[in-house]
Amino acid sequence: MGIFSDIFRKKEKAQTPQEQLQQPTEDYEVNIGTTSEGRKVIEFYDNSPRSIDRFYDTTRLVIDKEPICLGNRTFSNCYVSWSGRDDTQYSDSAIERMSRRNCYEHIIVGIDMNLIEADPEYLKNLMRGLLNENRVKRYLETGLKTESQIQKEVEETGNKSIWACGMYVGDLAEKNGKYYKQFDKRAGEFFHNCPEMKQKREEYRENRKKDMEKRAEQLRRKASEIDKARDDI
Repeated sequence: MGIFSDIFRKKEKAQTPQEQLQQPTEDYEVNIGTTSEGRKVIEFYDNSPRSIDRFYDTTRLVIDKEPICLGNRTFSNCYVSWSGRDDTQYSDSAIERMSRRNCYEHIIVGIDMNLIEADPEYLKNLMRGLLNENRVKRYLETGLKTESQIQKEVEETGNKSIWACGMYVGDLAEKNGKYYKQFDKRAGEFFHNCPEMKQKREEYRENRKKDMEKRAEQLRRKASEIDKARDDI
């Protein structure tokens, strides 16, 4: 796919000892480009100190050219990955494609394309907050549950902020000069019940069933080996 093109691999330049000792003057750096297929590519380098649960400093977002229209709103088909600038980069392209930099999650986001380049605060809230790796993966895990499973979880935990979402992870809203994460429940239900997500959930259930059967067979084999060893004593 075009999103794996080498033309967007970050170029390393030789640094003098003096340059290596310099600290970034900004709390982030960003490169914005476009693939040959017309996808927007954003590489966001976070210079702020890593938190205990954030094992990356680079968020890479690839945005499809064609938006998804739902009522009077538009959403973007996106691919996101998280990595570190000090991650090993492999000369073997087959191995490099398996690096976490190139391991993308498919998501749907409400994005204001104009604000990405026009408003640094919007960009930072998008890349740091809305697209935080742990947050995105929680939404994607919820997307693999049926609506009845989600409702049961809400009743058991009392957490009313668990919604049907599919691959949709929300968008940003501005209020009094600040940006906040928001979630459109109507969009969440729509994307949760789209044919692609129904197929994903079916494949997920089948894979879990196979994993459980494989595990059960391993336990039966282990129990048989223990019984045989006991008989040999």
